Parts: sequence; structure tokens; C-alpha cells
Amino acid sequence: MKKKNFIALLAVGCLLLPSLFSSCSKELDIHSEVAIDANTKLSPEVEEALLVGLYQCIMSPSRQGYWNIMTSEIFSDNLELLNAQWFQVQNMFNHEIPANDILLSYSYFGYYTAISRANKIISRSASEAVKAKARYCRALSYLRLYDIFTEAPIARETDDPKALLPKASPDDLFAYMIEDLKVAAESAPEFQKGGFTAPTREAAWALLARIYYLMDNKAEAGQWAERVISSRSFTIAENPAQYDGELIFALRGTKQDGDGAWGAIMSSSLISWNCFGVSQSLYDLVKPGDKRSVLFRKEKITSDGATAIFSTKYSREEDSDLIISRISEMYLISAWAGNAARLTDFQKVRNSHLSLADERRLELSFEWCRWLDLKKAGETYRPPYPQRAAEENPNLNN
Repeated sequence: MKKKNFIALLAVGCLLLPSLFSSCSKELDIHSEVAIDANTKLSPEVEEALLVGLYQCIMSPSRQGYWNIMTSEIFSDNLELLNAQWFQVQNMFNHEIPANDILLSYSYFGYYTAISRANKIISRSASEAVKAKARYCRALSYLRLYDIFTEAPIARETDDPKALLPKASPDDLFAYMIEDLKVAAESAPEFQKGGFTAPTREAAWALLARIYYLMDNKAEAGQWAERVISSRSFTIAENPAQYDGELIFALRGTKQDGDGAWGAIMSSSLISWNCFGVSQSLYDLVKPGDKRSVLFRKEKITSDGATAIFSTKYSREEDSDLIISRISEMYLISAWAGNAARLTDFQKVRNSHLSLADERRLELSFEWCRWLDLKKAGETYRPPYPQRAAEENPNLNN
């Protein structure tokens, strides 16, 4: 988050939005209201402040960016647990999470806080472009809830704050995300060079392609992926480590704000705390000559010379950007949908000859996609709903 945006958020929050600054790790009221009349349209300054707060909550729900961002990656088979100082991390890795797990609670309530903030903007903004950005973020938050919990209540901006909402099925969640994203695709601003840090119509197209891929709808997935590719706004990088030109949407992480910390736990710098290396099965996909070899590094982890492989995709300085969508995913989705030329084009740049499934696993590693792919392929593990959430809403027990 840029410093000036944080200052704007602080100033507006102190005047109008005291609840905005309650940490997501505290007791969360996902239906809390902005302290202005419900019919009052928001000023541009307030709109911008609310958007910054929304982005921040997606970046680092509960101020626990290590785990909220990494949860489903830890579930998947791309990481090797090298050290777990916290038993909660070991439970997450082993698929043995109890309902009273605090990290699980952070994820659930944190993303509903983001949804609540999006709902406020959608119901009160005078700007269709701002509403479109909020709808994109709301869809993204529901995708994260699906990623972790599979089923989750849908909290619309028109819902009674006291309503005990039923769980929505995956199909219903996907339908709701699609509804939001199609509105966002109509009203969000067009992508401008370097403008990947805020939702755009192209970002909405890309997320639509991913959701239709998860739904196994090749026609729609391929159509939306091709829209992004045909915009010619993004290019697959010759050097995979220099991927800014590939980014469709990402959120900036800063060490100052503490919202980009997950890169550090995927490095040897935190080997004495909670640390993850790259799993051998993932690293085995890096064949001789593959340009993605620059994204992996072998490092010594013990005094007697033992080594492990680490990803270098993210910064180790606790300022990792949060990658949401890159153009390479669109090539792989288009190829999956039947356009074989897109796989050829992609593999020519990467100097690779893997199967499509293996290309997805390697290329999109640590970008929230592997667990989604495993679920699509039949993975059945679901963590429980947090104990407090189930106590407050008995519908989660049904």
C-alpha cells in the first residue's frame, strides 16, 4: 500500500469509519455499518479510502499474511515443511485442522471482513467504476472461501445483518462470483500499462476464465482467456523472474505495512521458525533448459551441510506482492479449452515440453492455483468451519 493512500485511509477512517481499523484478528462483526446515513453517496475521498481498506484486508486478513495467503498452498503438494514451530502449521500441512484452530478462524472471518467492506462500497458508492472494483474484490474473496472451505454463506449487501445465512454450494458460489465479475467487466477501467495494482476489466476477464475452468466449462473459460490474450496488454516474459509485464492483477506488499510476509516463510531465512521449501515432486518438473529454473534455489539449512530447495518467486524481505492473475494462466486455460496453439506458444517461451497439467503446476506454483486444481481433480479434504463461526451460525453444521 502506498504511504499516501494509507494516510488518506487513516484520515477518513478517524472521521467516519472507526470500525474499519479493528484488526481482522479481533472479534469480527462482518455486518458492521459505516457511520453515515445508508442513503448518503460516498465522496471520492471516502471511496478511495474504503477501496484501500478492502485491498488491505485481502492482502493480509487478520494481519496474519503468512497464513491467510498460504493456507491452501500448505494444503497442496507443492511445499515441503522444513520446520514448524507452531503446531497449527503442522496441522495445516497434515490436513488435521481442529475446529478451534486460530489460523483457520483468521481465514474465515478475515475474508468475510473483506466482503463486508465490499458490500458497503457497492451499496453506497456513486461511481460505477468504484463499485466494479469492489465487486471484483468480493468475487475474489468468495473464491478464497471456496478454495479453503468449499461451501460458504453468501452475504449480500441487501441481507439482514442478523440473518443466519445458509451455506452456499460450490455451484451457487461460482454463479455469484460470475455475476459480480460480469458487472465488473462492464464497468471497471481498462488496463493501462503498469496498472496491475487495481482491478480492471481485464482482471475481471481473467478471474472469469479461472472460475469457468474450475466449473469445467471449456467454451466460456476459453472465451474469457482469449479476451485477455487478445488485448495484447500482457506478454509472457523471457525471464520468468521478471514478470511485471505478465501481471494482470496483483496487490503490492510492503514491509512497512506487514502485508507481504509469505515470501519469507518460503526461504531459508526463517528455517528456525515456520519454514517451507519446495516439494521434490514439484522441483522434479524443472527439466534441463527450462527457463523457470531461475525461480528455484538450493540452499544449506543445517550446519552439517543439509540442503533444501526454495522458491525465489517472492521477496524474502517481507514485502512480497500478492499475485492474483498472470497472462501465462490465460494461455494454459485457452490450451485446456482446445486451442493447442496457445500451449505451443507458451512452451516455446519457457523452453518446456511438459504435459498441460504439469505446466499448470509448475508455472502457477504458489499462486493459489494448485489446491484449486487438486479439488477440481477430486481432492475431498475440507477443514472444519471455525468453532466460533459454527456456534454463531448453526447453518454451518448442516
